[in-house]
This record gives sequence, C-alpha cells and structure tokens, in this order.
Amino acid sequence: MLNKMVFVYFLALFIYSAVVQFTNSQTPNEANFTSHERIPGYRKLKKNNPHVFQGNKKKKKYFEGWYFKMVSADQASIMSIIPGISLSEDGSEQHAFIQFIDGKTAKTDYYSFPIEDFHFSSEKFAIRIGENYFSEDSVVLNIQNDSTSISSKITISGQVYLSENRKKGIMGWYRYVPFMECYHGVVSLNHNLSGSINKTGSSYIFEDGVGYIEKDWGKSMPSSWIWIQTNNFSSKNS
Repeated sequence: MLNKMVFVYFLALFIYSAVVQFTNSQTPNEANFTSHERIPGYRKLKKNNPHVFQGNKKKKKYFEGWYFKMVSADQASIMSIIPGISLSEDGSEQHAFIQFIDGKTAKTDYYSFPIEDFHFSSEKFAIRIGENYFSEDSVVLNIQNDSTSISSKITISGQVYLSENRKKGIMGWYRYVPFMECYHGVVSLNHNLSGSINKTGSSYIFEDGVGYIEKDWGKSMPSSWIWIQTNNFSSKNS
C-alpha cells in the first residue's frame, strides 16, 4: 500500500512539473498571427514599446526578427539566434523562421516554419514559433526533425536597458518616419545567462555567460550598411 502511495505521489509530481514547464513556455495572452482578431490596446502598446511584435496587421512585404546573442563565460561558445517572420512582396509566401549563427565557425542554420506557427503576446515582448519560445527573460528551444535535434532552456536576468524611457527606442523620432525601409530596436544592452543549448550532438554551455538582444522590422533589410563598434569602458555595463 505504501509503495502505491509513493508511486502515485511521484507520478502526480511529474505531471505537475510538466504542466508548469509547458505553461511557462507560453506567451501571455497569446495571439496567432494568421487568425487573431482585433486586440484592444495593442496599437498603443506597440507605439510605446518597440520591442513587442509590430507586424500584427501586415499581410505582405514585411519582416520582423529579434537577434539574441549569447557568449559563454569562457568565450568558448558564441551563438546568435534570430526568430522572426518573413512575408514576400505580394504576400503569397509567408513563413516564420529561426536562424542559428555559430560565432566561432560562422556556420548558419535556417529553419522555416508555417506562418500559422507564429504567436505573439498581446501584453509584452514574447513570441512563440511552434514549440520554441522567446522573450527578454528566457529562450526555450525544441526543434526535432530527421537531421536536427535542438533543445534548450536559457534564463536571462540582469537586463541593462537603453534608458528608463523605453518608449523612444534607440531610433528616437526616426522611428516614426513612415517611409523607412527598416527600423531598429535594442531590447537589452547586456544581461546574464544561465543554461545551455544542445544542438545535434554539440553542447553550448552559457552558465554565467552574457548576452544581448536587438531587433529589426520593416519592408526589408538594407542591401548594405556600415557598422562601427568599439569600446574601452571601465564600467562592466557601459
């Protein structure tokens, strides 16, 4: 009798843990890109927060993606992950995607998903593509096919934001110019990482690592641009 009670207890605990983990990987007040109805207050949310999904009304000639860069504590692993959506010029081709870029080998992997798999939060920056979840607090990955097996749970903490007033974004008033080809946003300048990514036999350990999150959205990425970056700051989070 005691053994049965112990078995039932651990079975219930396992089921509860699985439910909690699944629930934590869902976007709050989730909306589906292809079938959502009008979302009250979402227009104001987008205007005041460039980090949330901006393309809820787009049907064609549009892209939006978030760039998650992760660097391990010993710098042995550098991985960038870009989740997003892509809508063709006439809207006939639409898909969601997750792109991986290995910073050490420059190897890139691109995984395409049906556009119906893309979901977004109506409250904050949080998106889900199939069984993959992305927010400024965590990254959860689960991609399984004949040639690929990717699983991950990355926890993000200690985010450093651009400023206390996040409404303006890094573009300032340029963000409201309607004819811009591409818009840019910075979600977190620097933060701490905990967790790992298992990708088809390779492990990327990001315990005590650091990261960065930015995003782009608009009609298309510019065909070319100039990127200059340098620093020699004494403060860790400068």
